Amino acid sequence: MTSTVPDASALASPSNSPALRLVVGSGGGLGRAWLQLLQDQDASQSNGAQTLRQSVGLSRSTAPAVDYTQPTTIDQAATWLQQHMASTGAQLRQVVVATGYLHNELGQPERSLRHLNAHYLQHVMQVNAIGPALLLGALAPLLPKQGRV
Repeated sequence: MTSTVPDASALASPSNSPALRLVVGSGGGLGRAWLQLLQDQDASQSNGAQTLRQSVGLSRSTAPAVDYTQPTTIDQAATWLQQHMASTGAQLRQVVVATGYLHNELGQPERSLRHLNAHYLQHVMQVNAIGPALLLGALAPLLPKQGRV
């Protein structure tokens, strides 16, 4: 499998501040693997004492948590991220959303129209569409106007 992670030049920050990369959904299998890949790159790209990139993950099990069924957690995570950026001098350069929901005890993927369930469909939409849209709305002001990846 080939990686589509941008190289260091694509993430270079014009102010020479560290580039911050965020993985939302880092508690799941794909998000955990994506965060590990980015953190491995961070470690290999350090410039002596200066860190060129930093990658962090947020999920339902981190502090702060991001739980799309609790929209206030999105704003809390954005506030935390803004504070983290201020304290480290990093600029948010990349956001990876590795969240998603297919099924659990609430329901299974529908195989026919008679399997449709309003509660299940609302949950699917909240987690797969509404939550990520709200996340983007909260994080967009933290991204630079130019040089986004």
